[in-house]
Order: sequence, then C-alpha cells, then structure tokens
Amino acid sequence: MGNTKTILHYYRFALDKADEREQYFALCKILEDDLHLKKFDSISPEHSKWYRESIVPLNGETIELETKFLFDNQWNTAPTKTSDNGLRVFDWAEAIYPNRDIREGQWLEQTDEMIGLRNDNLKCHWCGNVSPKAVIVDDTCPFCDAVGFRLLTTGGGRDVFTVPKKEQRDGVSHSEIIKRNQKIRQVDNEDNE
Repeated sequence: MGNTKTILHYYRFALDKADEREQYFALCKILEDDLHLKKFDSISPEHSKWYRESIVPLNGETIELETKFLFDNQWNTAPTKTSDNGLRVFDWAEAIYPNRDIREGQWLEQTDEMIGLRNDNLKCHWCGNVSPKAVIVDDTCPFCDAVGFRLLTTGGGRDVFTVPKKEQRDGVSHSEIIKRNQKIRQVDNEDNE
C-alpha cells in the first residue's frame, strides 16, 4: 500500500458570537451528516500551542497520509512542513477547553482512497496487524492466527469476529501464539531464501 493524500482543515470558533456559533454548528452538521465523521474530543494543556504551531500552517493544504498502519478514526502523516516526524491527525478532532465557548479543531477531507483503504482491510482484534479482506481465510488473522477483527470504517470501528480459536481457549496465551507463529514464519522465510 502506498501513501495517500488529503486536505487538512483547521477551525476555531467563539460560540459567544452569534455568527461564529452558526458557522460552527453548520460545519458540525456537514461533518456528521454528510461525511459521517465522529468527533474525537481531547483534553490537553498543550492543545492551543499544538494547533498554532502544527495545524494552522497546514490549513487548507494537501498532506500525505501514511498507510502502513490504519486506524478507524486517525492517520499518521508523512513528514510535514511543521513536523519532521509527521503528525497524528484525526478524521475530526476538537480540543476541549475550560472556556466552553471556544471550539478549536481539525478535520480531514475524506477521499475515495481513504474510504477504500478502510473498507478493504480489517485490523486484527488481538495483534493489531492490518490485512486485506481478500487474504483472510476462515476469519483467521494471517499474522497471529487469532480470530477477531475490527472494521476500519470511518467514524469508529466495530468488532466483526471475537471468538477465540481453540488454542486460546485451551490455555495458550495470545502472546505465546504470536511467538510461535513468528518462529514458524522465520523458518518459512529462511527455507524460501
């Protein structure tokens, strides 16, 4: 999977001002009803600084999203002009401030490719690896052999399968299963070289 691109948007509204209050609720309606995004509320004393330094300069710009690790409501970016290491951005995130009249956040335009990546892949409920739906046989993770996947749909994942395999029910820990499978894959890879 190669990286994908989208446009990042920043907003800040003061709800004690009638026009900004109206704009804010109109934006929320679009994000919820049209884009089907679920807002991620976060609390941090560093939000104002983070938005000012990392997000505001990217407002309205195309950013590159990494696809190595997929999540149901967030993305890692490739390096940006505000971060050499990249950023963690949400489909829609909003800071919670003591002054409840302030609404500051960011959201990402949802491209067909972003939606497709989430729709075409499942995330293992046990080990967290992401696999294309097409390679999953018998509802089993190809990385750890556990049964249990999460959909990577926009707006929040839902469990698809959560039934432990027989080895897990018989007292073998999940971490032991992963270790065994890693050893098997290592031997298989050495045999194929």
